[in-house]
Amino acid sequence: MTGYDDTRFARLSAVDLTTASQDTVALGQRAVEAAVRRIEQPDLPPQRIPVEPRLIIRSSTGPPAAS
Repeated sequence: MTGYDDTRFARLSAVDLTTASQDTVALGQRAVEAAVRRIEQPDLPPQRIPVEPRLIIRSSTGPPAAS
């Protein structure tokens, strides 16, 4: 089982949830940069700007426990 965004609930749940964490600072910076470019050059085509998430492996993923 996995989550996304590494919300505080992922760390508080009964199962320590594996999650993908986004760098919200980088997302914000890139969004502002894109908005400024669009204001300065309104005819620019839309652009995809990827920001790689970070995988945080916790106990909700892994091999089955030995019986």
